[in-house]
Amino acid sequence: MFDKLKHRVANSGAPAHVAARVRRRQLTEMKRMVPLIHLSSGVCGAFVVAAFLETTRSFALACMVLMPVIGLMRTVHWARLDVDAMDDHETADKLFVSWFLGGALAAFTSLIGLYLGYIGTDEQRLLLALFLGYLGLGSGMSYATFKPASRITLIAAMVPYLIFMIGVADTVGRGIAVIILFAGPLALRNYSRIADFLIEGVIQEHDIEVRSKHAQDQMRAYMLMASDWAWETNSEDRLTYISPKAEEVFGQPPSFLIGKTRKEVFSAYVPYGPGSAAAALLCSQDEIKDASVELIQSDGVTRHYRISITPSYDASGRVTGFRGWNSDITEISVSQAALAESEQRYRDFVDSAADWVWECDAKLNYSYISERAAELTEIDLEAVLGSRINPEAYPNDDLAGALDALRAFKNVVWEMRGADDQPIYISQSGKPVYDATGAFIGYRGVARDVTEEMRARRDAQEARDALSETNAQLEFLIRERTEDLEQKTADLSEIIENMAEGLVVLSYDLEIELANSKVASGSELPAELWEPGNSIMPLLQMGIDRGYYEYDAADEYIADSFRQTSQGNSFVAIRRQTDGRIIRETTQAREHLGYVVTYTDVTQLIRREEELSNLSEELMESRDAAEAASRSKSEFLANMSHEIRTPMNGVVGMASLLLDTALTSKQREMAEVIVRSGDNLLTIINDILDFSRLEAGKLRLEKTPFDLQNAVEDVTSLLSMRVQEKGLELMVRYQPDLRTAFIGDAGRIRQVVTNLVGNAVKFT
Repeated sequence: MFDKLKHRVANSGAPAHVAARVRRRQLTEMKRMVPLIHLSSGVCGAFVVAAFLETTRSFALACMVLMPVIGLMRTVHWARLDVDAMDDHETADKLFVSWFLGGALAAFTSLIGLYLGYIGTDEQRLLLALFLGYLGLGSGMSYATFKPASRITLIAAMVPYLIFMIGVADTVGRGIAVIILFAGPLALRNYSRIADFLIEGVIQEHDIEVRSKHAQDQMRAYMLMASDWAWETNSEDRLTYISPKAEEVFGQPPSFLIGKTRKEVFSAYVPYGPGSAAAALLCSQDEIKDASVELIQSDGVTRHYRISITPSYDASGRVTGFRGWNSDITEISVSQAALAESEQRYRDFVDSAADWVWECDAKLNYSYISERAAELTEIDLEAVLGSRINPEAYPNDDLAGALDALRAFKNVVWEMRGADDQPIYISQSGKPVYDATGAFIGYRGVARDVTEEMRARRDAQEARDALSETNAQLEFLIRERTEDLEQKTADLSEIIENMAEGLVVLSYDLEIELANSKVASGSELPAELWEPGNSIMPLLQMGIDRGYYEYDAADEYIADSFRQTSQGNSFVAIRRQTDGRIIRETTQAREHLGYVVTYTDVTQLIRREEELSNLSEELMESRDAAEAASRSKSEFLANMSHEIRTPMNGVVGMASLLLDTALTSKQREMAEVIVRSGDNLLTIINDILDFSRLEAGKLRLEKTPFDLQNAVEDVTSLLSMRVQEKGLELMVRYQPDLRTAFIGDAGRIRQVVTNLVGNAVKFT
């Protein structure tokens, strides 16, 4: 009986074929809702019970602790529940336990509420009514997808206490209890509808899957019977489906192709490779309708397919993949090709063998000529129709005998005049026609314009005559050119042999094609190794073994040579022989032909270069010694000038002081001569000092503020006596708007101005 009850509760009205799926969906929805009601009811219940601390402290404290703990435990339990990992029996057991435990917890909470309401005040009873109403409605909503649990939790939590409230509460309390109580049936009705909606949704989902599977099975069966095959890809362009029929093309089952990209699947079976137009068409990202493409099947047979490709989109319009349909049209293509070939053959036959057709009656009068004749020859058909075939127009053919004997004739050529009075040649063929009784009724045949052919024959004969003459001239020219080429070849061989340098021509494989005698005679290597047809590698290795080169192996030599010549440069190597000769080997590449190597004796050149190098070193040493002597001289002059100027300044200074004392005219004149001579000597010493500083590299220009006008006037004061002695007049004109403050070397400025003005005074 317990099993029947559990079965009835767990299925809760769901049809048997979807009961397991309904239970799984109910548990999934309950997992989302039930933890919230457990957690919130535990917290809210603790606050409600807190209102009864003054009335019943110990019981209220126990309830305040018990309610959050139970709520937290049930919240953790539901949060950890893994519905996907449960089988059908486990889901049924879980729903039954939820129904039983949910009802038990609701009844337990209701009993606590009845006890607290019995001992509480009207305000406390009202608070309990609101809490139990919230608990009943919230629990019913959380279990809404599972009717038994929704009903039992709502009724057990709300109804007992609300009935109690109607009996003991005041008017306001009774009103609130009645309102909450009447909300219960409405809530149960809505919760029941939610459960029904879930069951209906699961049934619809199941029906859709069944119909979809049925449609897929039908589609697969159809695809197995059809000659066409389809495929589908995802957003990464990887195959998610391909018809079983495709195994005939790719030689592999569809399961092996699923997951591969279109390029990986199709490119290997497209003629001309992955980069061909057919491969691009099969891997196109655009919509394609009825395009033709060839595929090479796994058995090596090429078949023709008509393909259509269309992208698939999601609700937002984004491309989620592609679908393709391939139809085998090999037989249709072959038939169409054969038909086109037949039509083309017929057209070719008509164009080449029957430019136009004609008929004549039993009297040999033309009764029909096709319009093609007028198009090709521009003859007047009206004038020709009704006229008789004239055998005399065919001087080269026995047409009269054929007509008299009623025989067929073929390719009889006759001449007529066209509209421009130019000759037109017609080739005509015909055969006699008889009626059912065997009576002759005329001729029927074809004709064509052979004017160009006749002209071509004439031109061809003229061309043959001209060609014979041209051939004779060409043969004479070839003989003449051949003799000239042989002579130039002999001259070139003589030039190569008489070259001052050795010359070797190598093939691309480093085989000797040509070598003059200078190469062998100047190499110290066996002459037979230089013969044409031999490889150059043994010669290089022999030279390396003897120490001729700076390489350890012939391969290193060749690698350097290839690297230089491949960049368009010449490769140069030096060979130092034991006989003292130095040979320069220069390798140049020939365009797609090989290499040319020249061997130049540079013994004397390199020796002269070494001598010049030694001489250059001696000259450098001499130059360094001269420069050192020059620096010593400059330093000596600088030191001496400084030493001379110091006592000279003392002489000039003391003479200047002497002028400030009481002197006779003769003494003053002599003192002034001393000052002037001292100043001149100081100027000379300063010039020598500057020159020595320049040579010694010690001359420095100062950067200090100075007055340019005062500097120039100082110079004129110094030279004023010399100017007066020569009877000259020296004036300084300083521009009024020119500033006077500058930064520079005032002493050098005075020196330059002194030299310029002093020379002017001296040579005026």
